[in-house]
Amino acid sequence: MLPDIFYDSNGEIVWSAISATVSVISAVLVFAGVIMNIYTQRKIAKQQIDANLKAKARIEWINEVRHKSSDLISLLLSLQKKEIDYNEQWLKIEEASELLKLYFSYNDTEDVFDDVSFGDEGITFSEKAKRIIEKNDDNKGKNKYLRRCVDVLVDNFRNDSYRNIIGNKRRILKALKERQFHLEDLSEDIPDREIVFENGSTLMRYNSFPKKGSEIDFKDTKERIEHINKNLKKVDKLLEGYDKSINQFSVIISLYLKIEWDKAKNGE
Repeated sequence: MLPDIFYDSNGEIVWSAISATVSVISAVLVFAGVIMNIYTQRKIAKQQIDANLKAKARIEWINEVRHKSSDLISLLLSLQKKEIDYNEQWLKIEEASELLKLYFSYNDTEDVFDDVSFGDEGITFSEKAKRIIEKNDDNKGKNKYLRRCVDVLVDNFRNDSYRNIIGNKRRILKALKERQFHLEDLSEDIPDREIVFENGSTLMRYNSFPKKGSEIDFKDTKERIEHINKNLKKVDKLLEGYDKSINQFSVIISLYLKIEWDKAKNGE
C-alpha cells in the first residue's frame, strides 16, 4: 500500500505526487553521488599531492647523498696528488664523512663494529652484514652498516701505513722520471723500418741505441729503470685494497640510491 499522501479525497492515486517524490529521491541520490564523487576526488588528489611531496623530498635526499658521497670519494682519491697538503685535506675529509653519515640515521643499538672491516680485498663484511648490504630491493637495515663503511674507509686512509705508501710511490715516480730523462740523453734513435697502413699512411719505427761512449751508463740506467718499475708494481699492489674499498663503497652507494629512486618513482 502507498502512503496516504499519494491518494486524493476520492481514494484515487495521485500520480503527480508519486512522480514528484521520485524526482526528489532521484535528485537526492544524484546530489549524494556528486558529494561522494567530490569527496573521492579530493581524497585521490590529497593522496597524489602527498605522494608527490614524498617523492620530491626523497629525490632531494638522493641528490644530497650522491653529492656528499662523491665529495668524500674525490677527497680520498686526492690524497695521492703531490700538490695537496695532507693534513689540511684530512680536515675536509673528516667534515665530508661526518656530513655523509648524517643521512644514514638508525634507531637500534646493535653494535656492528666487527661486521665491517678493512683488508687486502678492500672492505669486508660479516655474512649477516653482506646479506643485508647486498639486497637489491630493500634498504631496510642498511644504514648502520653504511655508517660503519664510512668510518672504515676514512680510518684506513688516515693511517700512517697509507700515507707512507703514497709517499714512497711519489719518490719512486720521481726517480723513474729522472732515470727516463737520463736514458733519453744517453740514447739516439736510429730508423728501423717503415710501417705502411691500409689507408696508405706510413710511420717510421725507430730503435734506441746508446750514444758512442755511453754504453755502460746506458745499460746501468736501463737496469735501474727496470728495478724502479718492479718497486712501483709492489707499491701499486699495496694500494689495491685501498682502491678496491673506494670502488666497493661507490657500488654500495649506487645500489642504495637506486632503490631509493625506485621508491620515489612510486611516490613512496
